[in-house]
Amino acid sequence: MSQKTITETAPILLKRNEEQISAFVTFKKDAEERISACLASFRDLDLGDLPLNSLNLLYHNEETIDNYLRERITGGKPKKIDGITLSAEKWRDLVEVPDYSSFQFELDHLKAINRAHKRGQYPVSPLNLADFEEIHGQAVMKEAVLESYIKAQSSYLSTPEDKEAYQLAIAALEKITQLSERFGIQLVHYEANNAALIIQKHQIGTGYKTSLDLHLFKRALDRKAGRIRY
Repeated sequence: MSQKTITETAPILLKRNEEQISAFVTFKKDAEERISACLASFRDLDLGDLPLNSLNLLYHNEETIDNYLRERITGGKPKKIDGITLSAEKWRDLVEVPDYSSFQFELDHLKAINRAHKRGQYPVSPLNLADFEEIHGQAVMKEAVLESYIKAQSSYLSTPEDKEAYQLAIAALEKITQLSERFGIQLVHYEANNAALIIQKHQIGTGYKTSLDLHLFKRALDRKAGRIRY
């Protein structure tokens, strides 16, 4: 079996914003802790588990805690007491709800997460509870969400043309480095007083023509060998 060339392999990772990814991972861990604290605090009310979609309503203020608890206790159904049937609305108003101050504290703490994790004036990532799932009572960010974020913060070379260009650029860089380290020849100059040994001139219809300034190249060799001192 022939060995695959670089153009036939998986995408090449060119660069990755590790600082941004690290900030997101920190945000992820804090979000998991804050969401899990909300779920645990709700369980302390002895009303069962709090589904994440219900927590999402409370998080976005689409439902108040008091209203949600009353609906949770009554089930939105009428109640018959001592032969008297109370409507769902009446029963809902009369039912006694447990003290939910601890849950309110955890929910407020969760709502403050975007302010706690900022880079500049913007959140690292606005909290989206749909990005999480509950596993054994704990909130965990979905693996696909983390993978997608890392991919968005990464730059890849995917096409055969891009990979081939990268391979040529790396090979050229290695050769330029060898010329610099072994012979003292600097093919690339950034100082205004030094001329570049490699010259590119634009040609209409054919792109760029690349050539080596042989005069400067010879002078660089002579200087390295001590044949000239200017």
